[in-house]
Amino acid sequence: MTRLLGLVCVSWCLITQAADQLVEVEDALRQNDTARAALKADIERGSKNARVLDAALTRLGQDIKAAQETLAEARTTVDETERVLLTRQAAVATAESQLKTLQALYRKELRVFYLTGLPLTTQPPPPSEGHVAAYLPFVLDARQQRADAIRAQTETLREAQNQQASAVESAKRALQRAEDAEQALRKTRQEQTALLSQIRRDVSTQQARIKALEADQNRLQALIEELRAIPTGSALAPFKGRLSWPTDGLISHRYGTARADGFGTWQGLVISARDNTQVRAVQGGQVAYAGYLLGYGLVVVLGHADGYATIYGHNQQLLVKTGETIRSGAPIAIAGNTGSLETTGVYFALTRQGRPENPEPWLQ
Repeated sequence: MTRLLGLVCVSWCLITQAADQLVEVEDALRQNDTARAALKADIERGSKNARVLDAALTRLGQDIKAAQETLAEARTTVDETERVLLTRQAAVATAESQLKTLQALYRKELRVFYLTGLPLTTQPPPPSEGHVAAYLPFVLDARQQRADAIRAQTETLREAQNQQASAVESAKRALQRAEDAEQALRKTRQEQTALLSQIRRDVSTQQARIKALEADQNRLQALIEELRAIPTGSALAPFKGRLSWPTDGLISHRYGTARADGFGTWQGLVISARDNTQVRAVQGGQVAYAGYLLGYGLVVVLGHADGYATIYGHNQQLLVKTGETIRSGAPIAIAGNTGSLETTGVYFALTRQGRPENPEPWLQ
């Protein structure tokens, strides 16, 4: 009897919780749908961002290539301007050296002229050509003109040198800007590449979560179908006093009377019946158990939606299987005398939350 009551209690738990479970599972399914929709939206946004970043990286690659070309040109310009500057610096140095030599010679000749009246390096001219003092001023004047010309050339070269030095500085500044621009582009590409990798990892993770949610959805949907199979209108309480008898016959043992087989008292009714009489479900429900129990023979236990269970024992044949959903009045067994009965009859019991109640007041 303990085993039977335990089985009935399990059946009751399954049935009483079915409606609540159905609500919970349907709510979980809705949450699953919401989560999947949110993940799909995130994946779409991530994929869109990835496409934008891919395009941006392509443009960055082109910009970096252009920046590298500009950088190469700037380096060439710097090298060329520095080379020209070195040439002009050498020309200025040569001109300044020539000017210094000429000025030194001019000072010596001028001093000799004033001291001796003769040039330092010239030979006495023939008498027919006159005294050297007569043409020395012309020599000095020529040297002065030569010195002025070299000085003017030096100034021109120095100005060109200064201009070239400015050009070198300008080229170096342009080179620095090109290097800064190229480095900035490279840094941007690194950042966007890292961001793209993160987006792709996020999308991959979200896709894995969607697969998991879809698997959960399938399981939830299957559970919903299983729970919906339990009749929602199979409550027993509203029909107390109006239930049909499980079989035609008279009561041979009443609820609470002692059993002759030593199994305590009867926890239900024993209704006598003829052989091969059908046993019918007094109300729709789900078959929580269909099999053999010691003392009760072949038994069917039906769970109902409001926590009640009905038990049909001592059958010679069962017509249903565990897990089946049964409608009210459906045949579930053939009456017999299995278990401890000596004559053909049906044991009919009723429990609520695993506790037996007298079923007689429930019948018409």
